[in-house]
Amino acid sequence: MAIYTNHSRHGSIVTINIQSTANADASLEKGAKANFEKLKADVGCHDLVVEPGQELKVINETVATVIGVRSRG
Repeated sequence: MAIYTNHSRHGSIVTINIQSTANADASLEKGAKANFEKLKADVGCHDLVVEPGQELKVINETVATVIGVRSRG
């Protein structure tokens, strides 16, 4: 399920807090359409760069909350 989609023209830094995950080696996915890459993120806070048109998704029973989003530029 997508927790953030960057609809702007600029890259964004998304701060998320992961409360739990079944697989820390593949807890998130980032990309667009059918081209997604798995991201490694364990429990805790993380800053992730999401480029224009990309989505950030939680996978593998990951429970996460978006804390904030700010412009990369």
